[in-house]
Amino acid sequence: MSIPPKKIKGKRIVEKTTVAAQPMEVAGETEPIAPQESESRYRRLFETARDGILILDGDTGRITDANPFLQDILGYARSELIGKALWEIGPVRMPKKATKRTKKQLFVENESLRTWLEEDEEILRAIRSGDWDALILSGSGGEQMITLKASELRYRRLFEATQEGILIVDAATGTIKDINPFLINMSGYRRDEFVENKLWEIDAFKDGGVNLSLSAFETLQENEDIRYEDLPLHAKDGNLIPVEFISNVYLVDDEKVIQCNIRDITKRKQAQDALIRSEALLREQSVRDHLTGLFNRRYMEETLDRELLRASRKQLPLSIIMLDVDDFKRFNDTYGHAAGDAILREVGNLLSGHVRADDIASRYGGDEFVIVMPDSSQEVARERAKLLGEKVCDLHLRFGGQNLELEAFRFSSGVAAFPEDGPTSATILRAVDDALYHAKREGRGRESDAG
Repeated sequence: MSIPPKKIKGKRIVEKTTVAAQPMEVAGETEPIAPQESESRYRRLFETARDGILILDGDTGRITDANPFLQDILGYARSELIGKALWEIGPVRMPKKATKRTKKQLFVENESLRTWLEEDEEILRAIRSGDWDALILSGSGGEQMITLKASELRYRRLFEATQEGILIVDAATGTIKDINPFLINMSGYRRDEFVENKLWEIDAFKDGGVNLSLSAFETLQENEDIRYEDLPLHAKDGNLIPVEFISNVYLVDDEKVIQCNIRDITKRKQAQDALIRSEALLREQSVRDHLTGLFNRRYMEETLDRELLRASRKQLPLSIIMLDVDDFKRFNDTYGHAAGDAILREVGNLLSGHVRADDIASRYGGDEFVIVMPDSSQEVARERAKLLGEKVCDLHLRFGGQNLELEAFRFSSGVAAFPEDGPTSATILRAVDDALYHAKREGRGRESDAG
């Protein structure tokens, strides 16, 4: 084949993805792809890739195309990117030295594209002479072969570099026709274990809960898209990799082809799990007293309102205990506020260890504590208050290198019940507070019922 004498200054093309480009290596033998089919598949990959992709002019470094994913990342419309140099884009604007390095790297990338064509002297000579675009634009038989090579190169380049798994599947039979290196590396299976096998016969998709069955394939043929948000892909080494699996049917020369995009969402799930844990921790902290670990007053009052409504609706009892540490000011004055905090923490531990799962033990304020006891009569609450009064006498606390004298450490407590002592949270809290005051006035270390 000879190169036509007509010379038109062409432009060398370089593709820039979010990963470092490398010389193209096509795994296994592939049949030549028609120019129209290559262009269709290229645009499909370009538009759906979850990598930011720029197409740059190899001589000037100016942007000639940008895919939707990159536009979303940068916040620029396509029209705002076209014609700009990479180093002129606002989010990645670089100082002069970095700009020079980037320009140099562009030409290194440009050379890497040429290396893949070294075996075809005709094409290589066309590229070196700057006539690549001229050859693509011309229409004679010889130039048509070069058009095919250039178009296929662009498709294969993106197919190989995309940082997500891609399968190309025959829409009529479900036979896998191609697989990219990323999916091979992610799954651990060889290329020949995918290609020419049915989609639902692949071990990676049969095991670990991924059931890409024949019926799912038939659904895909009918609806022309299937999306699985979170499926485990069974890797050859036995690991289960969470993936997002998206399949779409599209037309190539009036024939249907399926493209499956398989995205490793491990990091996304880890981030989501971390966010869920963080939100749960924040919720927990928002309802807990930081010193004692008990629920705080706000949570107790909100919960009491709900429990009173439930008790009223279902005609169930509900009781409240209010506790106060006798002579707490004296402990603070004798040992200091830090020791007083240590005592309150011990009280929190004591209450946490002697309430039911449905009870709400809270720090009401200062050295006062409230326990809401759903489905409990006043008699049951009184017995619980008495038990806590006995247990507090057994507390032993060492602080600042000394044993605190807690022999006189006592609780005074009041007990109130719904509905006898009030129909609302405000009235029942007032009643239990009055009962506590009565217990302290009677000599401290006592329990007193409301009413």
